[in-house]
Amino acid sequence: MELGKWASNSSAIVEDRRSKEFAVEWDEAVSALGLKWTPSGDSFRFKVKVPVAPKIVSKRSFLSEILRLFDPLGWLSPVLVRANRMFQDLWINGIDWDSPLTGEFLDQWQTLRSDLPELAQLRIPRWFGSSSQTSWELHGFSDASQRAFVAAAYMVIPGQKSALIMSKTKVAPIKTESLPRLELCDSVLLVRLLKHLLDGLLLKPVSVHCWTDSKVVLDWLNGHPSRWQTFVANRVAVEKKVDENQESQALSYLEKFSSFPKMLWILACAYRWRSNAVKPRGNRCIGHFTAEEMEAARVGLIRYVQSQHYEEELRYLRSKQRLSSRSHLLRLVPFICPQGLLRVGGRLQHSFLQYDEKHSIILPASSIIVKRLIEEVHRQTLHGGVQLMLSSLNRTCIRYTAQSVQQQMAPLPSYRVTSQRVFAYTGLDYAGPFPILFSKGRGANSTKGYIAIFVCMVVRAVHIEVVSDLSTAAFLAAFRRFTARRGLCKIVFSDNGTNFKGAATDIDKLFQRASSVSQEVAALAKDGIVWSFIPPRAPHFGGLWESAVRTFKHHFKRVIGDTSLTFEEMSTVAAQIEACLNSRSLCPLSFESTDSVALTPGHFLVNAPLNVLPEPFEDVNLKSRTCRWKLLSVMRNHFWERWRLEVLHHLEQRNKWLTPGRQLVVGDLVLLKDELCPPSKWPLGRITAVHPGKDGLVLVVTIRTANSEFQRPVVKVIFLPSDKSAQRAVSSLQPESSQD
Repeated sequence: MELGKWASNSSAIVEDRRSKEFAVEWDEAVSALGLKWTPSGDSFRFKVKVPVAPKIVSKRSFLSEILRLFDPLGWLSPVLVRANRMFQDLWINGIDWDSPLTGEFLDQWQTLRSDLPELAQLRIPRWFGSSSQTSWELHGFSDASQRAFVAAAYMVIPGQKSALIMSKTKVAPIKTESLPRLELCDSVLLVRLLKHLLDGLLLKPVSVHCWTDSKVVLDWLNGHPSRWQTFVANRVAVEKKVDENQESQALSYLEKFSSFPKMLWILACAYRWRSNAVKPRGNRCIGHFTAEEMEAARVGLIRYVQSQHYEEELRYLRSKQRLSSRSHLLRLVPFICPQGLLRVGGRLQHSFLQYDEKHSIILPASSIIVKRLIEEVHRQTLHGGVQLMLSSLNRTCIRYTAQSVQQQMAPLPSYRVTSQRVFAYTGLDYAGPFPILFSKGRGANSTKGYIAIFVCMVVRAVHIEVVSDLSTAAFLAAFRRFTARRGLCKIVFSDNGTNFKGAATDIDKLFQRASSVSQEVAALAKDGIVWSFIPPRAPHFGGLWESAVRTFKHHFKRVIGDTSLTFEEMSTVAAQIEACLNSRSLCPLSFESTDSVALTPGHFLVNAPLNVLPEPFEDVNLKSRTCRWKLLSVMRNHFWERWRLEVLHHLEQRNKWLTPGRQLVVGDLVLLKDELCPPSKWPLGRITAVHPGKDGLVLVVTIRTANSEFQRPVVKVIFLPSDKSAQRAVSSLQPESSQD
């Protein structure tokens, strides 16, 4: 193939004898990429040919001349946006394609048309001055007005030069929008423009910066899309999605490390090099890494991951501020440990677990480093399945008018998080009334019966007894049957009777009458049993037995419905429901076929769920009864070990009442909330005593009203600001005086 004409911006090549006959003139413009390229200046310029003005200017001829300008990178945006605005005005005014332009439209077009030849003088450098060794930044700017908005991208070489790479313009929609919304649309245009450039450029910038002069847009972008209306939320979601994709590309270099130990080894090398750099030659560390060095590398790697994903939470905690209500770590009550790591505060402070188990390290699920860590733990557990891997990983790592006072949920008491004999600590509640027949057959009379539900506070095992009435004698008989089969209790927890009031107003409370309460407590005290009452009108203090009552009613209503049963039939149904409740899983089930059977309360009662068939009998002659006793001891210890590893960690999170509320003090003026009365009838009272928990937060207060004195939880109290409380708040903000 014979060589034709060619062009170059190198004068040495053009002036060479052998190539001179094939080269175009040095100053001659060459058509390239739809533009004119001048080799001598190595720059682009535009082809601008303004035809002879037609006798009649119409919308069709106007559009024809504008489309002659080829501007693929938006270098002529300041001119073309004027033409686009004029074209939009023609549509708004309903001017047809061939109707002549008159008046203001004709004057605007003639002014713009006379300026078009000036575009031929514009020169755009072809080379921006970048190379593979150049570090450059990509800066994007966006701005909007009521008529149009523009986005422009610039290449910036710090300390040297900057150049416009590309721009994009759009006219504002015909429907009138507020300026902040137009600024938001403009920022979306800028993000898409920068993404287009990053996908196409071979030389990647070291950093990307987006600039806008709208603080409203910045506030929208800093919030989650779900907070905003649909128009704003959709555009914020687009920008966040593009931003996340670019961030994942920027962090893709971490993927070259194939394993978590490799990451630790490389970081340990860096730490050792840094340490040896400041030591004399004779004191430098050599040889294999020590356990302390590998631990320092592990802590440093985790600290880096947390700084990348939990920057806002770390900033709040370091400045001793409360976390934002939008933070998804709020339920974990995080804190910063002496190592600088973010850990779970949780509710297991009073347990006997190790420090790393009580206060697990918080790691993000989306981090590549965390994925490598999970893969390593999976290999260490010999591919043992999801539950075994999570159990091993969780030992050190784990991953919102008048209002009543809300206090942070208290830590779990020690008897909830330590191994105890089943039903040593028991919660008690009543359910009912239910109709119980005296006999079978038509016309049989019925009476009211009740269900006494006993719940183990440790493993949540349930024992159900049918009670004939609410008398003290009937309860003591049911309690004797319970202790005869389950053993004596150390402490029995119950409400003080107010929650026994169901839908029927004629139900007398078992512990409402002081005489009845004293008789029961005295009778139980003979057996060394302590009775502990929760505060009045505080059913959330007894969540375990309230949950058991709800679950019992769920099964009872679906199986029995409105059918009346005899006492024997009611006892049988209650025992069957008890077996179902003691066969439920204590922790989320796993979908792995290789994982262990789910742990249930039945394992602590009969070493298996109560609703499964017994295993076939095998006549195995044990050498001695001691072997059998050792086998049972091993099984019991195995169940408690599973309870410690699988169940306890699900109790760490606070599902509600996440942040500490107002600390009520003696003398505060309050209203007593009563659901049976309108707010205008709520009694006014003053706090005479406070009852804080082990964490120091006030959960219960004693209040004196005009008629009597009550003890109430803080959730039933509405604080009323007063001069005294305001003065106390101001004094707490004033710095303490110091003496030199």
